[in-house]
Amino acid sequence: MFDVYAPLMSLPRIFGTAFETIPAKVPYLKAEPELVSVWRDRLPPKPGWRVGLCWQGSQLNRGDRRRSIPLQEFKPCLESADDQVITVQLDVVVTVDTAIKHLAGALGVSTFLLLKCTPDWRWLGARNDSPWCPAMRLLRRSALSSWANVIDALGSADH
Repeated sequence: MFDVYAPLMSLPRIFGTAFETIPAKVPYLKAEPELVSVWRDRLPPKPGWRVGLCWQGSQLNRGDRRRSIPLQEFKPCLESADDQVITVQLDVVVTVDTAIKHLAGALGVSTFLLLKCTPDWRWLGARNDSPWCPAMRLLRRSALSSWANVIDALGSADH
């Protein structure tokens, strides 16, 4: 029994939500300090940036072939990398449209989200930011045939 029924996607209209009123206080997740300490000891500081890269989602996702990027396409960005590290102590996360973007956004980590040329409604047309994740920049694929524009933009982006 219920008094009112409202479809979930109608709630922003019902509550009068606008871009300016979307709650975007981050971080709203934090890593356990003990685990951060363990990883700090295992991964001593090095000069340069610590970048987490997620280039592929689950192959079981029906849209994976349009969102995942072959690792070799990142070669121009990876030529100066000497190792690959994933930890809560990243300076920046680069990810295709997978759950990683949600985790990085919730932790308030600076994130570059690499989007297919026809992403879903959450990414709001031609915007390069997200009202839900203030530390996230959106880089959009411009054609079905190539991720080159996204990789070029990533290589020249301010981190």
